[in-house]
Amino acid sequence: MMAGILLAACTVSALSAQTEQNAVPATSAAPAAFKQYEVLATFKTIARFDGYKDIPCRHLTSLCPDRCGHASRVAVFTVASYLDYHKGGKYGDEKQQTVYVDVAKPVYGQSPQVAETIAKLKPGDIVRLDWQHLYMHDGGSMYPVRPVNSIAPAKLPEGIVLPPPPLPENPAQVPMPL
Repeated sequence: MMAGILLAACTVSALSAQTEQNAVPATSAAPAAFKQYEVLATFKTIARFDGYKDIPCRHLTSLCPDRCGHASRVAVFTVASYLDYHKGGKYGDEKQQTVYVDVAKPVYGQSPQVAETIAKLKPGDIVRLDWQHLYMHDGGSMYPVRPVNSIAPAKLPEGIVLPPPPLPENPAQVPMPL
């Protein structure tokens, strides 16, 4: 199991009443549709790009594995330092050492340029990585979304030493799904 946080949509049932509500136009719905969201936490970091990781489908629904959309490709970042962190209530994400950014699917509130910028990175590149933890209210559904607000080249702050990047998994040792 991965330690860290995956910056993409997943299901959570907790709601923070201590955060602001905002309205933004939906990117995938009709122009008149709006989604409500709460900002649970904001993160501004300096991080190292460690490469990509493929996350397979877990075969949890009748649509799995070929029509569910659960499998994904994520960019892996190791956080070197936090420039700013704000948690607006008890339900916001804590500080993370590893961040996973979904580059295979669109993420609500995330610009397509984020995936384009990540595609140009090489393992070991240092970047400024900023994201939010949002709690969406979409009709009757409520779910978290973690869009990356910005990503740009940066320099590692003085005195910060990162552990070496993780070794790539040996495909021969990864069990095949049943």
